[in-house]
Amino acid sequence: HHELLAIDLDIAVRVAAATRMDVELARVRVESAAADYEARTGALFPSVSPQILYESIEGHVRGIDGPLLVADFESLAPSLLLRWVLNPGKAIYERVAARRRLESAEHEERHAVQQAVAAAALQYYELALSSARLAVAERALRE
Repeated sequence: HHELLAIDLDIAVRVAAATRMDVELARVRVESAAADYEARTGALFPSVSPQILYESIEGHVRGIDGPLLVADFESLAPSLLLRWVLNPGKAIYERVAARRRLESAEHEERHAVQQAVAAAALQYYELALSSARLAVAERALRE
């Protein structure tokens, strides 16, 4: 019966916690909630978008009224976009709500891990009990 129990309780618990689909799903929800929280935090600050547009034309271009014209020019247009949407009530509320969703997802993940560990421990002890019963039955048959 010792060959049947080649794994111990610690290994069974770690394998169960690592391979259960509900645990993995809970981990993904935590990552998603953390990303949402970071996005909501970032919404409180302005965003800056620099841009440089360069255009060079050499050769012939068609004029507005149709004839071809010789053209040779360069154009450089730097720009800077500063965007800051000010709605502090909404931004703060969304950040707080995102934080609460993150905390909820973290609790859900811990619960899923605890459920997986409990199930693995129960199955391990059922296996150990069955193995012990088998050993007792074999011993009784020999006597």
